[in-house]
Amino acid sequence: MSLSPDLAQTLNSPIVDGAQKQAELRAAEKSNTRYLKDGDVIVARIAQEDGGISLGEQRTPVIASP
Repeated sequence: MSLSPDLAQTLNSPIVDGAQKQAELRAAEKSNTRYLKDGDVIVARIAQEDGGISLGEQRTPVIASP
């Protein structure tokens, strides 16, 4: 994630409380189109390149946090 200078300053400030920092970070995450979103699916496969051994595939749906 690439932070704007303003957000980086807010997150590094000892004056800003943790709840405000978390709210600012979540707002930045929501506006980032490259960030995972509710409904996305992460697919992981483990296998040899030659196909000799395959341990299968795992599909993990992304669920929005409260």
